[in-house]
Amino acid sequence: MRTLDDVWLAYARRVLEAGALSQCCDQSPRNDAIDRVRRWPGYLGSRYHSGGVLLVGAIHNADRLFTPEILALGDEVKKWVGAPRTPESDRRYLASVRAGYTASARLWALNGNVWKRFDKLLAYLGIDMEQVAFTNLAKCFCPVGENDTRFVKACLARYPLGELIKDIQPKAVFIAKNAQATNRLEGELGTKTGALIFRFNNRTGQSPDGRSFREWAPEAARAYRSRA
Repeated sequence: MRTLDDVWLAYARRVLEAGALSQCCDQSPRNDAIDRVRRWPGYLGSRYHSGGVLLVGAIHNADRLFTPEILALGDEVKKWVGAPRTPESDRRYLASVRAGYTASARLWALNGNVWKRFDKLLAYLGIDMEQVAFTNLAKCFCPVGENDTRFVKACLARYPLGELIKDIQPKAVFIAKNAQATNRLEGELGTKTGALIFRFNNRTGQSPDGRSFREWAPEAARAYRSRA
């Protein structure tokens, strides 16, 4: 029987093996850091379980993504994708993902709106980073100020979020992207997967109906805890 680690590793491999690591889903040739990995599947916490929480960002910020730990993860990604999978290479890759994201999330929370709100969400939910999974709608990164919508649409077409939800079976999904590209996600995903879907603006924290983060986030946490 496959474990959640096995499921996540298969997903990560699909994302990373889809063409050159310097390209994103739209095959854009633009890459401001050509020696760096551009596509990032995300993160699976060491204590994540079915019925847990999936955090979903829009796209990585190129100016803030590359912490020392993420640079080290990039080196491990190249090794993992550049050779056939083995139990040992899977273990090293997953350990590097977990070390990179848990360390970097603390820095991202200090310097960016999205991770600051993710951090507050975890406090409302009463869980920590090791208990969640994380992915971006767009698997790549783009410079600050560049519109990420085309990247989001292209990546959602290639890697539908609903498929990942079905694979790792979270109870609640928090999507930090309240824009036209995701307008249909909330209803569709909730209907197809049975998960609680919460969507909010990645800059302001507001819900689609205009409520502030302080209003809707505690309610979402209560709904998560109350669902069997």
